[in-house]
Amino acid sequence: MNLMINKTSICLKAAGRRLRAVFRPRAGYVFCAVFLAALLCGQTPRVFGVQFSEKELLAGLKAEENRANIRKDTLNRLTQDERKAYSSLASVEDNILRIEKNMAEQREKLVLLAKSGAEAQAEYEKISAERNKSEIAMREVLRTVWELHSRKQSIGGRTLDEWPVVDREYRWSTEIFASLDVYHGQILEREELLKEINGRRAGLARAITASLTEFENEKSVILADRIKYEQHLAEIRKNKQSVQEELDVTVKLISDLNFNLQSVRMASADIDHSKGSLVWPAQGRIVQRFKPPVQGIGIATVNGAPVCAVHAGTVMYNDTMRGLGRVVVVQHGGAYFTVYAFLSDSAVKQGQTVSRGQNIGKTGYYPVLKSSGVYFELRHHQKTVDPEPWLARMSG
Repeated sequence: MNLMINKTSICLKAAGRRLRAVFRPRAGYVFCAVFLAALLCGQTPRVFGVQFSEKELLAGLKAEENRANIRKDTLNRLTQDERKAYSSLASVEDNILRIEKNMAEQREKLVLLAKSGAEAQAEYEKISAERNKSEIAMREVLRTVWELHSRKQSIGGRTLDEWPVVDREYRWSTEIFASLDVYHGQILEREELLKEINGRRAGLARAITASLTEFENEKSVILADRIKYEQHLAEIRKNKQSVQEELDVTVKLISDLNFNLQSVRMASADIDHSKGSLVWPAQGRIVQRFKPPVQGIGIATVNGAPVCAVHAGTVMYNDTMRGLGRVVVVQHGGAYFTVYAFLSDSAVKQGQTVSRGQNIGKTGYYPVLKSSGVYFELRHHQKTVDPEPWLARMSG
């Protein structure tokens, strides 16, 4: 609607510039022919020329409402899909956090294992050193025992004084060897135990490393899922925005159709059936009558007298033109519109719906009359109509 009104305004202003080149005070009636020709040229049938009927508007309105309902259903479905995708994405994020927490715990275990493993290795090396020392000591004692045994065998019963000493040293050496052997066995047991513990620790470290690898693989899969869900969610939101924009356009079109339907219904209180009963555009006396080349009537009034819409309709133009004063054009239904020129002021706006008899402005200086008045035209399609038979009979 605004686009059509703006196009009308541009056309009217262009017509006004052409009109001023030929306009003279006593030829004011020429204004309407040029003015309305410009108004009618190049406009869309929805506003000028062929107008959609109420039936056509209702059909169009129903079609657009169906489209709006389809788009609303689509929006609802997309909203549900968006919630599901967001829920899936949130679940993926939770899984990622869970995996990262588990991986952090496993890495902490590896650190503790490494630390305890270093301590165990130091202990193992210490025990190994003790084992080596014990084995050296046992070899020394064993050599001593062997030498003493050999001396015992060589002495026999010949030197009785020397025998007790050798025998005593032999017993002591064998006892020392036995103690060393026990100690060596204990060292070996501790060494085996540490080997077993280190083996278990190594196995646990391998299991934790394998678990970390599994977590990494699971995380990679879930990260791929997250990318998929993010792309899916972005696509849903893009489609949702597109459908919302289409719905906004459809809602605007429905509003425009309702406006046009209202205008048609208001005008279909029909101006065709209002001949002889239209209200007068202003109270005054007719000083110019419809007689070609005069295309309307001129009414002399007191200065600033109210100017009224003769019938319900829509304001299609309201602007000033140099030498013409303020001009208001009101469309009534499909094919009729009225023109009010030389107004001094008007508060109605383009696109505004006006009712029958509603004040649309005040009379201003009318050059042909050289006093205050209003020039009024009635047109059906592009043809001027004598407005007097359409106006209600003045009393008196």
